[in-house]
Amino acid sequence: MTTTMTEIEWAQRIVKDISFWRPARPAIIELGAHHGNDTVVLYDACGVSPHYLAVEADPRNIPLLVNRVGNRNARVAHYAVAGHCGTVDLNLSSGPNATGSSSIRRPKEHLRSFPETIFAEVVVVPALTLDALASVYQMYSAIDLIWCDIQGAERDMIAGGQETLKRTSYLLCECDAVEMYEGQITRDGFLDLLPGWELIGEWPENANLLLQNRAKA
Repeated sequence: MTTTMTEIEWAQRIVKDISFWRPARPAIIELGAHHGNDTVVLYDACGVSPHYLAVEADPRNIPLLVNRVGNRNARVAHYAVAGHCGTVDLNLSSGPNATGSSSIRRPKEHLRSFPETIFAEVVVVPALTLDALASVYQMYSAIDLIWCDIQGAERDMIAGGQETLKRTSYLLCECDAVEMYEGQITRDGFLDLLPGWELIGEWPENANLLLQNRAKA
């Protein structure tokens, strides 16, 4: 299913509608916030100060993310999203404009599809499950939107986020058609991991899917 609106336009519409129709502040979790460009767009689209958690694994990106968020009341968390809590190896990406491809999974097809991106260094970073992140940052109530771009770790996010996903309304998630990273869940199997969710938008050129939790519709 394709749509004429871009991913960010869809996400903006979701949070704007929530802000308009509901008195409670929107709650958004962004996984893989990188330098914060989408963070500020989504935050500002709410029109009110949302409960916003921006999560980023790559330590090189944290100062840029904090600076980009500026004086907005968004919380920045330096963690990899994983299937366990503790620490995890992060495969750092480098090359021209390539700090957005670091992953807790080792690159596979990514090496052939984007040969200019190099993975020459591994660092140990703190890791939390999605459920643990929601608990640590006290996001106990309904989550309106999860914006997820975690470079092949989608399976890990789902495995460690069952309780949070139950109370999430929308999930906009990158999911590749091929195994860009080792062990990555691909497009064909993604929906099997999310029973009760419906695909309502798809951008194959960017490998992005928008799903709605029918249990909360």
